[in-house]
Amino acid sequence: MTQESYAAKIQSLAEQLAELDDQELDLVQHTIRAIRKSRTKDFHFYGNFLDIELPDRDDLEQVAKMRLGPHVENYFGVAQGGAVYTLADVSMGYLILSRLEPERRVATLELKMNYIRPGTGDALRCKSEILHWGRNTIVAECKIVNDQDQLVATALGTFFHQ
Repeated sequence: MTQESYAAKIQSLAEQLAELDDQELDLVQHTIRAIRKSRTKDFHFYGNFLDIELPDRDDLEQVAKMRLGPHVENYFGVAQGGAVYTLADVSMGYLILSRLEPERRVATLELKMNYIRPGTGDALRCKSEILHWGRNTIVAECKIVNDQDQLVATALGTFFHQ
């Protein structure tokens, strides 16, 4: 990229930012933090954008957490279903990865969600469990609860590991 095209992009961004309100600017800042955090390669951009916090690999409870806010809200002001789905997928996948050798990989083959109630509060917590560990596939489930420990959703997933 040339110096001129870089300067033009910065100018265009500055003009667009000047038109945003406070909440929109907060979302832009949130996005920039997710981009910067993703540079470490510890977690992908989308997981960082959704503000998903993964447990330490040594944590036996293996509870993932997603902070709620405008970055995950739908039009009704509750956690958007796709964000809740991603929390479930990442939580179960991470649990599986934590039990594999570092060079091994895992991929989601199928994931079924049951949404029980709207995701509200400050954060959602997700506890995953492995139901079956086969030669090539793993079946896991998780439960997602809100701040009051009310069940928000459950998921059942099949994963391929190699």
